[in-house]
Amino acid sequence: MKLIIAILISVALFGAIRILYRRLWRDGLEVSVDFPDRIIREGEQSRLLTVITNDKWLPLPLLQVKFAITRTFRFAGTSESEVTDQYYRNEYFALRSFERIKRTYPFTCERRGLFGMKNMDVICRDLFMSEEMYETLEHTATLLVLPRRVKMHQIPLDGLKLMGEIETNLKLQEDPFAFAMIREYQPYDPMHSLNWKVSARMNRLMVNTFHT
Repeated sequence: MKLIIAILISVALFGAIRILYRRLWRDGLEVSVDFPDRIIREGEQSRLLTVITNDKWLPLPLLQVKFAITRTFRFAGTSESEVTDQYYRNEYFALRSFERIKRTYPFTCERRGLFGMKNMDVICRDLFMSEEMYETLEHTATLLVLPRRVKMHQIPLDGLKLMGEIETNLKLQEDPFAFAMIREYQPYDPMHSLNWKVSARMNRLMVNTFHT
């Protein structure tokens, strides 16, 4: 008889705990994944900061946080085989009552651009590991990666010549000795640029244009 009562009490306790976790596991739970550095440069190292807060008396024996991030972030200890179209992270936490856990993951940015994440999956198990509670959270975190710095001696000589040509072409006045083409007159063209011979032949006003 005592054995039957003990079994009934155990079953009732098991069911009560499962119901308790179903209703309360999400209360007071805050999950944050962010980049402390908002802007860095290509090739530099940054950090991914994860903060989990359980602000209630009910402990969370196993909490799993899943999210995807760009494969251009190379985390320490990861191999090429672990990275596909994106890099998928699975983080596991065990939180006591009213506990906060912070974890920092260093990585290297291998490509410039604006990167981030938009949501994450949070999975919780009850005290007996018998059931999973699941929720997808909308969460936005972004990091801007600028092009890497280039020293003057690293710029190819052809690039410097090209820059010089561009600067030379940025003149405010046309070169009267560098003829370009003849086109139809526009209201903003000066009268002295009219080509009267071509205008008479074409039966409409035409102007000479020159390179700057």
